Amino acid sequence: MNIPLDSSCIFIPVDGRFKFIYDSNRFKFRKSQFIKGCKRIVVTHRSSAFILEKSVYGSYKVYKEISGWAAFTLARRFIQETSDFYYLDGRFYNEDNEEIRVVDPKWIRVLAETRRTFHIKDGLYVSYLANVFLALFDYQLKFVFINPTKINFQTIYLRDLCNYSSVKSYELDDIVFKSFRITPNIIKELAKLESLDKMQEYLSRKFAFNVI
Repeated sequence: MNIPLDSSCIFIPVDGRFKFIYDSNRFKFRKSQFIKGCKRIVVTHRSSAFILEKSVYGSYKVYKEISGWAAFTLARRFIQETSDFYYLDGRFYNEDNEEIRVVDPKWIRVLAETRRTFHIKDGLYVSYLANVFLALFDYQLKFVFINPTKINFQTIYLRDLCNYSSVKSYELDDIVFKSFRITPNIIKELAKLESLDKMQEYLSRKFAFNVI
């Protein structure tokens, strides 16, 4: 089942097989992976995501399907280059398909719910969903700022985050979140700090400053 990988070739699953059609508007992949000639490339088609593997002949064949809403969401963001990793079978991988340590897989829904996840340094990441929550990870979730007015039947899992004894949670008023935005400078300043406590204090000040 080999196919050439170019901007006009797509494939969709049909009755347990793959039906190939041509439609350049619906076949998506991370351009830099293709340019670098990576052995494996992440691709999406509508609500499906796959890993294509390069053969010795230069064409690609289907290696594995990425299943699950959260994994698909992370694959789509990886392709859109709003994230630098994708998730497959309980593990995270970078653009070169090297396994990397991001967060405990039990927190994958938090990553998938956010619009952006930023790498601070080493194993530190911050995930942010505007006007809803901001969470900082060091493989395990360390602390989270939550807007309690946004917790509903769709985001009830955010309340569960606060029940973990290892997670420090802070509830902030709606007006505080509405005025806050993650910027490149905030990520740069967080990277300079040496402890999680200092990062939490810094973010608290940034939240407060935005309503002055």
